Amino acid sequence: MQVASPELDQLEQRSLQQNALLAFGRRTNAQPPLPVLMQDAVALICEILSADRGGMGEVEGETLLMSLTTRDADGRTVDPQINRCPLSDATSLAAYSLRTGNLTYCGDLRMESRFRDPFLLRQNIAAALVIPLHVNGKPFGALGVYSETPREFTVDEIGFAETIAHLLSASIARIKAEQTLDEVREIKSSLLGMVDTMVMTLDMDGRVVDMNRACEEMTKFQLNDVRDQPFWKAMVAPSEAELVKIIFQSSRGSQIPSEFDGEIIARDGSRKRVSWSLKVLSTGRVQTILMTGRDRTLQTTIKAELQRMRSFADATSATLSSLSERLEYDHSAVVPTAIPGDKTTPGLAQFEEDVDELEMAFQNASFDGAGIQQRRSRRRAYRFRQAIAVMNGQDMPSPREFFDVDFCDISACGFSFFMDELPTFEVIVAALGRSPTLRHFTARVMRVARVTQDTTTRYLIGCDFIARIHPLKTRG
Repeated sequence: MQVASPELDQLEQRSLQQNALLAFGRRTNAQPPLPVLMQDAVALICEILSADRGGMGEVEGETLLMSLTTRDADGRTVDPQINRCPLSDATSLAAYSLRTGNLTYCGDLRMESRFRDPFLLRQNIAAALVIPLHVNGKPFGALGVYSETPREFTVDEIGFAETIAHLLSASIARIKAEQTLDEVREIKSSLLGMVDTMVMTLDMDGRVVDMNRACEEMTKFQLNDVRDQPFWKAMVAPSEAELVKIIFQSSRGSQIPSEFDGEIIARDGSRKRVSWSLKVLSTGRVQTILMTGRDRTLQTTIKAELQRMRSFADATSATLSSLSERLEYDHSAVVPTAIPGDKTTPGLAQFEEDVDELEMAFQNASFDGAGIQQRRSRRRAYRFRQAIAVMNGQDMPSPREFFDVDFCDISACGFSFFMDELPTFEVIVAALGRSPTLRHFTARVMRVARVTQDTTTRYLIGCDFIARIHPLKTRG
């Protein structure tokens, strides 16, 4: 780049300034280290203004540290001289410029009455131009260009120097903001990493922004795996995704935390039951969704098992009570032959023998391990139509009260069958096998599940055996 000289006319000078501004703008976009960017700004101003020396300074607390450098023939800065002074010092041109907040220039320091700067005078500086740098309304530092002979600075030269300083201030503000943001992120990451609770942050559209270490360990997902994906699509079980989406959308406009339970599917396919709390956080015009979650998988499993054991205990107690009442009431009534227990009890062994005999009677019944295994013994396919009747009271139902249903499977603990409607009964009698050697069993409904096959929806009713009975007495 050419050095400005008095021979250049005004048009050429402005062209040089415009090219210099363009070059410095590109330099700021390259984002070099801040000290390098400040040195580039000083060198550029010195070059365009044909100044002998340049300088830059930064504020440290209440002190201004200002340097004064000389350029060699290759344009490199050499022989730096440092001046440290308080911001309130009245004997510093740079401190004066920062206090007033305005660009300050002087054609002859020896004639200056606004301030005195012994440091510059000792360095044989006659003329000076200093531009203060303010970032976010606070003094940050200053740029200076100096001449060893008295001179005046034109309006164009002053405007150019100010423009460079504004570009530099904007770049400094951006750099400082990015540094602060990185520090905040580092602190937040460190704090969240110390929390055992699952923590996620979402944007207002429900997309994942961040999550902590506990959340990554629970879901087996890394942040990059789910970043910018809607939470309900990234890890929520498909059967609950729409419900979670509705809960999220209804909570966005509320400052009151929302709480809900949901099932998540981890990256390895495992499922976890999580209790979530959702809260909208507002900082000015920026809103973030904070979600915290607690793993409730173990508690849910234990609760379900306790409920199953309680139901089994209640059913066993009711059966024993019913059998006792029957025996006391009429010895000719339905006679129980076994009550199922664990695999070591005679009752379960007897049912296993009955199931083996039923299998032999139908020859083509085969073992089938498909489906959700909820029984305590081996399950076998039992795809036959058999008759059942609702057990009301103590007497055996009459033959006309029996109706056919499609059975699904059978085991030593119970059986299951299909119905088109939800059952309204609790205890039934099942006539299993082939006539005339039908076996009759009382059973209690324990599970009901809705299943869809080929667009047809039916109910699968799971029952546990109560007792083997002999139809000695029936209602008319």
